[in-house]
Amino acid sequence: MQKSTGFYFGIDDEVVGILYLSVLKNVLEEEGCKLQGYSGNLNDLDDYRKRISPRTFYNVLVKSLENVSGGLGFKYGQKLNLVAADTVGQLIMSSSTLHQALKTVQHYHSLLSISLNFESEIKADEAVVQFERLYHRKLPLRLQWFATEALLSCCHQQASWLTGKNLKFQRICLPYSRPSHSELYASEFACDIQFGAPTHEISFNKDFLDLPILTANEQVRTIKVQHCQAVLRRWEGRFSINARVNAILAKTYPHFPTIETIAQQLHTSRSCLYRKLQTNQTSYQNLINEFKKEKSISLLRGTLLTVNEIAERLGFSDASSFRRAFKSWTGVQPSSVREERRSKRTKLSVASEQAIEARQG
Repeated sequence: MQKSTGFYFGIDDEVVGILYLSVLKNVLEEEGCKLQGYSGNLNDLDDYRKRISPRTFYNVLVKSLENVSGGLGFKYGQKLNLVAADTVGQLIMSSSTLHQALKTVQHYHSLLSISLNFESEIKADEAVVQFERLYHRKLPLRLQWFATEALLSCCHQQASWLTGKNLKFQRICLPYSRPSHSELYASEFACDIQFGAPTHEISFNKDFLDLPILTANEQVRTIKVQHCQAVLRRWEGRFSINARVNAILAKTYPHFPTIETIAQQLHTSRSCLYRKLQTNQTSYQNLINEFKKEKSISLLRGTLLTVNEIAERLGFSDASSFRRAFKSWTGVQPSSVREERRSKRTKLSVASEQAIEARQG
């Protein structure tokens, strides 16, 4: 299984390329609407080097999409392209196969201002990509639609462009109920679409990963890897020591390195790392426990893995040890989280059926 790793940006960190607003403005104007909620200079939208905060981007999305019909995310995702993604885009384009391009995105996605995590694995004859942290669960539904549609459309468009072959999704799983514009999903992707699923997930034929990329260039890739690594090191310095440790844990679980190994990867000493964590009122073991807690909740909510399988995936010797640890972290048993998920899916199913009946009536 391939895992992505990245850092979680602060709400006011200026890390989002203004390109995303520029594309949004163009898409809105094509629909006869206007960009709302942006107080900056509109001329800045042409400066690809300028960045804005997630808070600014969120406020613009809320106000701009308030009276816009669902489905705009598809058009927005189609407008995003790797050519405009600067060095990391060129690195992806220079990859030899789609599989190598996917691994590149997983490693450098923070340079694209994408803070979500995703995992990919091969199951029988299909490749499965599961996305985590695409948005906060309390995000307004209209913005959940937009973010999801943009991601799906962009992935489909860019994979097809890179290979010259039409990427056909076999299955798309989405964690919200069927929206009123669900027919657009069917027309866009023509595949099995499951609403009210545990998490965001796409699958496609695994052979697609081996397709050569039309713009592959090993010499360019070598140069761009060096550039991206240098930029990533500069960006890492902007994040707290907790975030940097968590990024390493996300990449290595279920095998958690010793604190000495973590210190080496962060180019510091064990004692210095210990003091920095202590200043943040935490410890390495606390960070491991917090990571395991969040990951176990995510697996309980977003997968059909058994408690035994989750325990093994997180490095526990048996399910009993995992249950005890989970109870100490959360105050409840893993079964309570699973029951919460079942209840939510039932409610989503009922809401979806009622919406369909209302449209038909």
